[in-house]
Amino acid sequence: MKYAVAFGVGAVLGAGVALLFAPKYPGRRNWAAGITDNIERGRAKAHEFADQAIRVAGQVNAQVQRVQEAVSAGVRAFETTVRAIDAGVRTFDTNLRAIDSHQKAQSSAD
Repeated sequence: MKYAVAFGVGAVLGAGVALLFAPKYPGRRNWAAGITDNIERGRAKAHEFADQAIRVAGQVNAQVQRVQEAVSAGVRAFETTVRAIDAGVRTFDTNLRAIDSHQKAQSSAD
C-alpha cells in the first residue's frame, strides 16, 4: 500500500514538472509567467494603495493641524472675552460702590 501511494504521488509530481518544462504551443498558457505577472500586478496595486494611504494620511494630518490651530484661537478668544467681562464686572462694582457712597453722603447731608 505504501508503495502505491508513493508511486501515485511521484506520478502526479512528475506530470506537473513535465507540464512546466514541456514545449509550448501557441494556445498553451505559460503558468509561471502568468503567476509572475499576477505577482507583479499585485505588488503594483499594493504600492499604489500604500502611496494613496500616505497621501490621505498627510491630508488628514494637515486638516488636524488646522483644526487644532482653530481650537487654540477659539480658546484664546474665549479667555480674552472672560478677562474683559471680569474687568467690566469689577468696574461695575467699583462704580456701584461709588454711587452708594455718594447717595449715603447725600442722605447724611440732608
